[in-house]
This record gives sequence, structure tokens and C-alpha cells, in this order.
Amino acid sequence: MIAVNLMPRDRLCRARRGDRVRTWTLVLVVYSVLVGGVMLIASRVMSDDDRVLLTRIERLSDESALLEQAVSRLKVELSASSSALSAARAIGEHPDWSVLLAKVGSIRGDSVVLDEVEIAARATPGGSGAAAARPSAYTLRLAGVADEHRAVTQLALRLESLSIFDKVAIIDTRMQETDKGGMVGFKIECDMSDSGRGGGR
Repeated sequence: MIAVNLMPRDRLCRARRGDRVRTWTLVLVVYSVLVGGVMLIASRVMSDDDRVLLTRIERLSDESALLEQAVSRLKVELSASSSALSAARAIGEHPDWSVLLAKVGSIRGDSVVLDEVEIAARATPGGSGAAAARPSAYTLRLAGVADEHRAVTQLALRLESLSIFDKVAIIDTRMQETDKGGMVGFKIECDMSDSGRGGGR
């Protein structure tokens, strides 16, 4: 038996073309759905990763701010400690002259009046000069008036008896007229050093 297709040829071609279009349309729809699903899953995964990353960045920023505050506090504390240390060194590296001056005042006697008291650094052979932390030798200069020559001599002897000075010398004595009458003006120099009897203080 011979089957004869009575449908016109152009209509048959259009029908076949329509079948192919429907087939490709279905394939494209399925492909689009698959691609869309994959992209949706990927976007969700990336979104979760971004949120985790942002959370970590915020946490690190907070920790960095806390560290900066701690560093600032430490800088302030270090500055205060450095100032205190510098002051302590300055005090520790210089003699306390108030003790010496109080001692001189206590042995001065009633017949002696001091007009000038000077303490000056004194150069020593082999010394390092300005490079030293503090001078190793000093000179105490006293100037004033006394009732008589004997009072000046006694003051010099009392200064020697302190065992502080390497040498005590009366530099000058002369008569002076004052409101109280004739007085003896004098100048005394006392040398002291780290290597001397008084240890330099």
C-alpha cells in the first residue's frame, strides 16, 4: 500500500519548521532556567561571602581603633615617665648644696656676717670637662665681715673640721668701715672634689 501525503509541500515545510522552533524554544527555556538557577545560587553564595568579609573588616576596624587608643595612652604615659626620669636624673647627678650651706651657716658664729656665698665648678687635671655628667670638683667662696681677725681664722678652722673640703684658704682680710664701726672684711675659698676627703659634697 502506498501512503500519499496530500498536504501541500510548503505547508509541510512550515510544519516541520514549527516543530524545530518549538523544540529549540524548549531547549532554550530549559537552558535559561538552568543558567538562572546557577547564577542565583552563585549570587547567594557570593552575597554570604561578602557579608562575612564585611563583618571581618568591621571587626578589624574596631580592633585597630582600640589599638590606636591604647598606643596613644602609652605615648602619654611614656612622655610623663620620661619627664619624671629626666627630673630624677637631674637631681641625682647634682649635689644637694642646701645641706652644705646649712652646715656652713651653723658654724659661722655670731661674730661673722656673710655677704656673699658662691659655689663654682672647678676644672681638674685629666677631667672630661663638659662631657662629664657633672663636675668632679667645686670651689666654695665665702665673703663677709667679722668683728676681728681671730673670728675669720676660727671660721676657717671650723670649715676644715667639717672634713668636706680638700683645702680651706683665707684669700684676703682687710679693715672695713661699716655702720657698726671698724670690721674685718674677708674672703675664704674652700676646694672640694670627688677624690677629696668629703667625697665632693
